[in-house]
Amino acid sequence: MFVTVRFYGSYRRLIDTPEVGLELDDDATALDLVRLLGERVGETLRAALLAEKERGMRLQSGVRIAVGDEVIDFASELQKPLITKGSGAPGPIRVFIFPPLMGGR
Repeated sequence: MFVTVRFYGSYRRLIDTPEVGLELDDDATALDLVRLLGERVGETLRAALLAEKERGMRLQSGVRIAVGDEVIDFASELQKPLITKGSGAPGPIRVFIFPPLMGGR
């Protein structure tokens, strides 16, 4: 499957591009995607997105990854396939990566 990843905020500045296209296996997970981004774009980005915790890999605090309109927040969701079997995704999968938001008091 072809995946288009769009970066926002500090991630866009970190890799100096707003968007990257990647080819992934049809059963790829969000974790597979982030690991491949680390290989292709740079380990600095992978480290900015992922943290290794006692119970495995997790998103860094505040990082939001959206696959289409579904937001990935938890370690268990990193293991879910980007597309579900039988969904027949007609075009490229759109993924959006947002940095932690600041604001408030």
